[in-house]
Amino acid sequence: MKPPSLRELVAAAQDIAKAETTQGVSTKVVNDASRLYGAEFATVWPYDEYSQRFIPRELVAKGYSDAAVEEFRTKEPRPAHLSYTVLKKRIVVIPDVDQGTEDVPAAMIRERLRSEGVKSLIGLVASAGKNDVAVLYLAYRTTNEFSLPF
Repeated sequence: MKPPSLRELVAAAQDIAKAETTQGVSTKVVNDASRLYGAEFATVWPYDEYSQRFIPRELVAKGYSDAAVEEFRTKEPRPAHLSYTVLKKRIVVIPDVDQGTEDVPAAMIRERLRSEGVKSLIGLVASAGKNDVAVLYLAYRTTNEFSLPF
């Protein structure tokens, strides 16, 4: 897949800037990022850097079933799991969720991803200035050899 053009990225940034709430920003990020990068699934996990915790009630997802989203919320990110790994590494690429690597999500989440049809995903940190504010996941129904940078 070809990367989005500068014009597309500027239009997405302008769209996101119109949001009036943090939930609105997350929703626009999920919609714009999935459209620009052709992802069938997208998730924004808001992160509170002060408490060093993710905020389950503010999770925004696209493409997943309601049951999957609720499971993500109840099994919120925990230290040493994928979202905290993304925070540490800044970006995590998983070309095939069925292949075992140190970054593949915990078995329970991997099973949920499989049941939703996810075959590959990429997670990256969203920052505002020097503050980490969320982890964005883009996921696909096919395995992918992602080419970076985006």
